[in-house]
Amino acid sequence: HGHGHGHARGGSLPAGAVGAPPPELHSSQDMLAWKREYNIRQREADWKRRQEESLTQKQVAWQIERCERENRLQSSREARRREELEKRVYHRHVDVDRKYKERCRNVEIERRNNAWEEKENSKLVAMHQDAKEAAHTRAESLAANKARHCEELRQAAAERAERRRRQEELD
Repeated sequence: HGHGHGHARGGSLPAGAVGAPPPELHSSQDMLAWKREYNIRQREADWKRRQEESLTQKQVAWQIERCERENRLQSSREARRREELEKRVYHRHVDVDRKYKERCRNVEIERRNNAWEEKENSKLVAMHQDAKEAAHTRAESLAANKARHCEELRQAAAERAERRRRQEELD
């Protein structure tokens, strides 16, 4: 594996650099063992990093899901509240409408009753007037009859008196 080779400096990387073999490794055997160790450690570190990333992603996904669930709950609560409000507004509207129609009906009934009373009143006044006129006419007619009767009686009396006077003159 080309660790430390083909570098601009040539030779191995300076001690303390990450992945650089410690200076005390001399034989190629030691070097191979070190490289093997290093690769194992590298793979473990990669695996650990992937696990952590996976866990972090899961946690993020859970948080997102929780947020979405809370949002869904909140929006369904909002929708319910809005529905309730709309229902209340609708019922109030229906109520106002009903009261208005009732008022209109009552006004119309009142108007009709007043018109009827007015008509009845006029009829009664007219009937009373007719009755008064009829009574007056009857009274006049009675008075005229009485007057005629009196006149007839007076006439008859005068005629009797005249006949008696003539009789007395003859006697």
